[in-house]
Amino acid sequence: AISGFAILIWSLFYQYQINENYLNISLSEKEAKQKALQYFSSRGWDISGYIYSSSYGDNDKNYTTEILANKDKEIIKNIDQLAGSQRWFLRWYNPPNKEEFIIAYTKEGELTFFNHILPDTLSGDSLPEDIAINIAKMFLKDMTGSDWKEEDWELKQTDAEQKPNRLDYYLQWENNKHNFDDSKIRMSIRVHGNEVVRYNRWLEESHQLKVKWSKWITISSFIGDISDFIFFISMLLAILISLFYFKISTNWQTATKYTITIFIIFLIGSILEIPTQIIGFSSKTPLLSSIIFQLINQILNHLFRCFFLLVMFAAFEKLYRKHFPNHLSF
Repeated sequence: AISGFAILIWSLFYQYQINENYLNISLSEKEAKQKALQYFSSRGWDISGYIYSSSYGDNDKNYTTEILANKDKEIIKNIDQLAGSQRWFLRWYNPPNKEEFIIAYTKEGELTFFNHILPDTLSGDSLPEDIAINIAKMFLKDMTGSDWKEEDWELKQTDAEQKPNRLDYYLQWENNKHNFDDSKIRMSIRVHGNEVVRYNRWLEESHQLKVKWSKWITISSFIGDISDFIFFISMLLAILISLFYFKISTNWQTATKYTITIFIIFLIGSILEIPTQIIGFSSKTPLLSSIIFQLINQILNHLFRCFFLLVMFAAFEKLYRKHFPNHLSF
């Protein structure tokens, strides 16, 4: 029964595995960092002394791309390239200062995301809307490296926000050349004063896809609830057997030995993951404090998990000796 259920789940999800285009990376992390440093230099920004971190990831859902492309590899590649889906995320920040730089390049080397985070109180210009739009267009033509052509894009959204010492704009364009079953490629620009501080490119899903994705989330949540319930029942049975089944003594020494081994493995894994987690640390907190807090949080989580592993090992070892008294114990 369990094997049959596993095959059923596999049949539903195997077609949405990571496509090979995701793994074909022509731009290395070192090359992406060098491009970012050249970009910062061209805009006169000094990031010396800033903390650097990076990660590689997918900005869009593989599920969405697979559905739109009907698993056609060439269409998948085209969508990913237009939307800048696979990208290197690079971050420079200097806590506790709020200013930081986040930039992303596609695996082909195109700028696909940029965010220069500034304090809201920083002074700047209050430009008319048409001038802000022209500043954004100049940025798209000269700085993205994507061969941007104005006639291929339609301005869909223009929002202005008054800050204490400047006027900010949010602008969004939609590509009018590519239509993937009503899903479109979009770009957005944020202009703070007279400076472009944020740029992004992505695949805007159609309403039908969003509804389908919402249904999958609901199903996933339901399966997660069932999994949590099974886990709770299993833990309850393990605690009852290990603590209150007196016909066979509980071998806590063996259970503790295995639990400590697994805890050490968990802890080593958490320490090794810290360099990849720095990219998500808050710019308001010093790096050392963020690392310590992260480790304490991970240790507490591992202790909680290992408590349940301890009682499970104790219960399984006791049941093993009950059903196989003539075999070697753990």
